[in-house]
Amino acid sequence: KELWLTNAGRVPVSFEVKLDEISRPNIVEVVPATGQIAASSKQKIVVRMLPGLPQRVHEVLLLQVGHFEPEAVVIMAEGTYPRVTVSLPRLETPEYLALLRQANTACARKRAEREAPA
Repeated sequence: KELWLTNAGRVPVSFEVKLDEISRPNIVEVVPATGQIAASSKQKIVVRMLPGLPQRVHEVLLLQVGHFEPEAVVIMAEGTYPRVTVSLPRLETPEYLALLRQANTACARKRAEREAPA
């Protein structure tokens, strides 16, 4: 996403995006992370989220402009990844059938553990 900072004043103002509160390194990329905005001008800041995992992500970065207190900027995203499912005919050898039974048993056990009341 893009953020726009506008300096409506008559003097330049500096800004800094602080990533100290981010849970994992390199999950959020901000360009530029620091800089100065001239009087009566704008600065575009690009924020990229790189979740790395297919899950919901909630992060907070701090934007400090000039001498003012930092403002929290909340970033929420969900990592999604494309996938392809292919159904190919399988050779049903005894080894394959044994592995299939083993995988089905393990999946059923995990499912039962997840659904069991705590």
